[in-house]
Amino acid sequence: MKKIAVILIVLMSASASFAQEKSAFHMGLAVGAGTDGIGVDVAFPLGKHFAVRGGYAFTIPYAYYYDHVAMGGSPINDSKAFGGITDWNPKAKASLTLGNGRLLFDFFPGKKGSFHFTAGAHIFTSPGIIHAQTTEPLPIGKENYARTFVEANGKYITTDPDGNLQVDVRLGTLPVKPYVGIGWGRIKEDSRVSVMFDMGAIYCGSIQVVSYDYGVDIKASPTKPVANSFTSADTDGNDAGVLDILGKVPVWPVMKLSIAVRLF
Repeated sequence: MKKIAVILIVLMSASASFAQEKSAFHMGLAVGAGTDGIGVDVAFPLGKHFAVRGGYAFTIPYAYYYDHVAMGGSPINDSKAFGGITDWNPKAKASLTLGNGRLLFDFFPGKKGSFHFTAGAHIFTSPGIIHAQTTEPLPIGKENYARTFVEANGKYITTDPDGNLQVDVRLGTLPVKPYVGIGWGRIKEDSRVSVMFDMGAIYCGSIQVVSYDYGVDIKASPTKPVANSFTSADTDGNDAGVLDILGKVPVWPVMKLSIAVRLF
């Protein structure tokens, strides 16, 4: 929160410096929802052609529950995997984890027009955008949690210390992810309420499916998990090539609709 406060103070100072007319200085608050989450942004004009937005998007509160996850055709059916358990069909939960902060700069070709080009960056505050995990512990006994494993091309998947498997879908490994896009709408000095629409893409390099090694069975106790990203080769093709397709997707699409209110 301290970092966000510092950013807002800087933005207000910059806005006051760039505004060439007293009437050009105004500030707006926008609330919106889209494929980058549910967010709140503070927007400031920088003259007639530019504006800057800074804010945070919270994850969409959505989760999908699986009553029965079939493990057939996967490495878990190997009699050597997970202590010989071959009929584990647990319940599972998948949820969105889209939380991210962003700083965006808008360029308006027209002095009064609403169409704009946007460039900026997003910083995601969670390790992935989708998190899935089993919700029924593997029945192998607590003494074996995080130590019993499945191996895939030298990569290990273990249960966590509670006996569950965890998987994340990540947007690459870049700490700061660039964004470019176009949109319609702006904070106007002669209008209290505005509608804004944005469409663009966050560059992430690739979309990765990641599982974790919490401490292979030769270790005395669970350690900080090692994240392993997987390809179709690691699953012997049982994923129908989906992992390789995701690995070639370099961007996360953004579509967002916001309602903005001019504060002053």
